[in-house]
Amino acid sequence: MSYSRVVVGMFSLAIMYPICAMDEQQQPKKTIPIVPRQSIATGSLSLSSSAGNSPQSPGSSMSSYLSSAFNEICNLTATGLKSATATVSNAVSNDSAFQKLGWPSSDAYAQSELAKCIAKYKAHQEFLLNPDYYLLSDYTCHKAFIERRRGYLARAILAFHTLPDGIQFATHCLEHHHCIMNSFDKDEISVFLKQKQQAALCAGETMKQVLERDQ
Repeated sequence: MSYSRVVVGMFSLAIMYPICAMDEQQQPKKTIPIVPRQSIATGSLSLSSSAGNSPQSPGSSMSSYLSSAFNEICNLTATGLKSATATVSNAVSNDSAFQKLGWPSSDAYAQSELAKCIAKYKAHQEFLLNPDYYLLSDYTCHKAFIERRRGYLARAILAFHTLPDGIQFATHCLEHHHCIMNSFDKDEISVFLKQKQQAALCAGETMKQVLERDQ
């Protein structure tokens, strides 16, 4: 069920429920005779009802139906929102996205995600080498997984320059995710690492001159 259909259903119920409730209040209470099951089974047409049975109006049945349908839609909506919340969390939080790439290396969950990545990459490569031995549905699943990781990589490349451990993270991505990178991603990471290396050499040379001057 799509989210648009859920929203339309909830909106319709929100309108119909008060109308049915008002209709129920305006209708006079009518006693509807209830046929006991025993009488129906024996073929008797006795319409006597027991003292404990309470009559029900058509409006009451409609209200009960709408209430059950509304609760069902709420449950489906809650399930959909839970899944959507996880997706939004990864889309908003860089930390969550980087964990999907296996970073930081000290995080147990990130390492489990890295192992999952490596397994998916390997399975995808095996499919490309032997496509006749694998199901198309498996290929589609692996392809979708890889495309999501490429999206996380794009965000990681943008964040390298602002992270205190950007050099280590860039090296990690180049080491473990190079097989799904295009040439532009690889070149960009390589340029970043060279720039940082050059900056480190310059910083080291400056520090050396300062120390020699102070002696």
